[in-house]
Amino acid sequence: MYRVMAVDDEIWVLRGLKRYIAWEDYGFTVASMFTDPQKAYAAFQEEPVDVVFADIRMAGIDGLTLIDMMRTCKRETQFVILSAHSQFDYAKRAISLGVADYMVKPITQEALLGMLQVLKMRLDEARTQEERCRLYDCLTRPDFVLTP
Repeated sequence: MYRVMAVDDEIWVLRGLKRYIAWEDYGFTVASMFTDPQKAYAAFQEEPVDVVFADIRMAGIDGLTLIDMMRTCKRETQFVILSAHSQFDYAKRAISLGVADYMVKPITQEALLGMLQVLKMRLDEARTQEERCRLYDCLTRPDFVLTP
């Protein structure tokens, strides 16, 4: 299961997001939800997740700054913006941060499910590549010995 963190300053959005989708059916579990982006960042530093859903406009740290900060901790994390704002400047900055998707609220269940399928495919590919790299590293170590 891939672990998901959701960050939005409105608790009803977080609760709806958690209930809206049968996450486990798509290979995800909602590991944590935060209304405070600073607490989300602290939790992410302790235990990074595979996917972060973040609102843009929040008190203290905006979602794009939060994503930028989180990127320095774990590059493999996929980020998705869930925002009521479709302003070009936000989308442009999100693209520069390499977000996986930028979804404008209200979000349909169909759009969210389609995005989850794409995320799962990306995460599966990254995991496979990581496993190949570990195997290659093991096989190319000077002390590696193949025994029958």
